[in-house]
Formats: sequence, C-alpha cells, structure tokens
Amino acid sequence: MIDLILTEKFSVASDFAKALGANKKGNGFFKGDKYIITWAVGHLVELYAPDDYDRNLKKWKIETLPIIPEQFKYKPIKRTYRQFKIIKNLLRQKQFSRVIIATDAGREGEVIARTTLFEAGFLDKTRIFRFWTSQALVPDVVKNTMKNLKPVTDYDRLWRAGYYRQVSDWMIGMNCTRLLTVRFKDLFSVGRVQTAVLALLTDRKKERDNFIPKTYWIIKVLFAGDKGNWTGHWFKNKNTKLLKKEDEQELYNKLNQEKTSPGVVQSVKKEQKKELPPYLFSLTDLQQEANKKFGFSAKKSLDIAQKLYQDKKCLSYPRTDSRVLGTQNLDMINFK
Repeated sequence: MIDLILTEKFSVASDFAKALGANKKGNGFFKGDKYIITWAVGHLVELYAPDDYDRNLKKWKIETLPIIPEQFKYKPIKRTYRQFKIIKNLLRQKQFSRVIIATDAGREGEVIARTTLFEAGFLDKTRIFRFWTSQALVPDVVKNTMKNLKPVTDYDRLWRAGYYRQVSDWMIGMNCTRLLTVRFKDLFSVGRVQTAVLALLTDRKKERDNFIPKTYWIIKVLFAGDKGNWTGHWFKNKNTKLLKKEDEQELYNKLNQEKTSPGVVQSVKKEQKKELPPYLFSLTDLQQEANKKFGFSAKKSLDIAQKLYQDKKCLSYPRTDSRVLGTQNLDMINFK
C-alpha cells in the first residue's frame, strides 16, 4: 500500500520528495515506492458567496439581511482549480493506506488541508494523519517526523478554531459590508480585523489632532563625589516635571543657594533578583525588532524569514505567534 502526503506548496512537496525518495515527477505530484506527494497552492477551496446559496441574494438589499446559511458550504477556487482537481482525482483513483497532512504547522495550514480533503470527498478520519514540526524541513527532520505521525483527531480543536474564524469573517464581512454600502450608497468594505484596526487608527488620529502641547520644566543637579560626578533629577511623588515657571524658578534659586552643601544619601537598597532569559521571537516580535533596527516593513521581515525557513533551512517555521519550542525539539538545543 502507498501513502498520500499533502503539503501546502510545491517547494515543500519537493523537500519531502527529496527526503523520501519520491523521484518520479507526475502531473501535480511526486511519486515514489511508498509515497505520492502532492501540494496545495494555499487555499484551494473557499466558502460559498451569498448568491451561491440563493440567486436572489445577488442584489444587495437591506431587507435580505442578515444572511445566515443553515450550513456553510465550500467550493473550489477557480484560479487554483486545476491543482484541486489533481488532488481529487488522486484520492478517487488510488486506495491509499494513509493520507498524511503536511501543511504548515498552524491553524491556517490545518484549514487548508481539511477543507481540501473534505471537499474532494475524502472523509475517513481514521486514515488521516498529521505531520507536525516547526523545524526547517531538512531530510533528517522529514524522516524523523514521519516516524511520529499523530491521528488527525488530535488537531480537531485547531481545525475548529480555523473553521469558525472563516465563518465569523464571512458573517461580519458579507452582512456588514452590504448593510453599510446600501445604507450610505457607497462601497464600505467591513471586516472582523480590518475594521477593528481602522477604529484603532482613527482613535489614535483623534488623540493626535486634539493634543495640546504644554510647556514644562525639569531640574537637573550635578553631584560631585569621590568616585566621579553624576547627574540627578529633582522629583516629587515620582514626578520630575514642573508645570509652572514660578515653581521652577523658586526651586532653582533654592538649589543654587545650596549648591556647595554636601549631599546626603538617605537610603540604599540592595536585593538579589533572578532574571529569566527572554522568550524566543514570535512573528510579531521579529517584525517589530527588524523594523526598529533595520527599518524593514512587516512584509519584508516575513518574506526574509520565510526564505530563511523554506530555502535556506536555517530558521524554524516563522508564521506563528508561539514563542517556545516543542519538547520534540530539545535535541536541537545545546545545553551548557
């Protein structure tokens, strides 16, 4: 019997083919003695549009809102239909002992694989297994991870999270976009994330527009000591700013009169603290640091990280919010 491996993109399928000896190139797949390896092109299927459920919904009317399908359905994406059809035909023509999901180790990777398999008519979960690693896909990693496949049901929660993310995006986007567009007679694109981000940007702009600058004064004092000089800041109740010129002048005059007086150290506090090492980068952390140090945009940072992971094999999977390594990666770390 032979297994089918489904990856998220051609380059990953090529990595698997090299590692597992699937050297024969077919139409949309690689073939070896034990494996057929095929690939998606990102998402191969998408949720129905409203008018796919009911032609009368093609025209935007407030009276038809909200649109809530009894059951959400998927359809192949026209742009990538050719590859979807190849996968569907492979599943129909061959009796695979196992179908192995090897899409990216994350929520979207899970959604891409599950929706593709289910829409292609492959529903037998007992024969679906999950390849899961965040390491670069060098041959040893591929071979070792293939020995530790998990039942796909272990990742059902991840699948449900991705599915309901899609559904919530559809519900908010389709209904609210139609509502505001018809109501205000101009196209308003509404989204679960984009509209929330727009609100944050709008609030920030209002803060900047309404900001009234205030003049304040800070008093600095130079102290001379046996071991060198240092600068101190005047403060009261942890506040170092003086908002009135009279207060600043009064304090300045007082300090100036006593400038030759010796300073007195009122208290010294010593304590030992343990500082834990920082977590690893999440994608957002990496993008922020790259922007701060090199001025990179978020997209440029992601593109570079993806290339280091995918092509150079020297970075773990970058498209994640996780900041820790799994226990299966302990052998990668050289403890001292």
